[in-house]
Amino acid sequence: MAWSAVAQSGAGKTNDVYESVAGARGWLTNYTRGREIIHELSALSPAQRAKLKVDAYRQENVAFVGADAPPGVGDRLTESGFYLRVVYPKGKEPPRRTYIWSETMVRGRILQVLPANKIIVIEVDEEQIIQTS
Repeated sequence: MAWSAVAQSGAGKTNDVYESVAGARGWLTNYTRGREIIHELSALSPAQRAKLKVDAYRQENVAFVGADAPPGVGDRLTESGFYLRVVYPKGKEPPRRTYIWSETMVRGRILQVLPANKIIVIEVDEEQIIQTS
């Protein structure tokens, strides 16, 4: 199940799969930076979250792995429970999905971060479906 793979942020084997996918696509630097940002945001105290400006990570190129949340919308739920609001560039349509739950890696630019609500808004350049056994 895609959800269990994403929700278990400490699962070493799962992260190896994601790193392999990122490396094969040329996104390893983006994926590494995305994980760093999630870890940085997760480490903030409530007071620090309240003070962080929404543009703190703006324009950073990142990649995240997530499961559809809610199914069919196109947004993702990433590790540590962050909601990834996926925005497509003007004129680009999200890919049609014939399945309800999927696990994908998305690469793009951060538009804003709302740490108190655990929301990251990203404009997506590309997507890759993660196929795990």
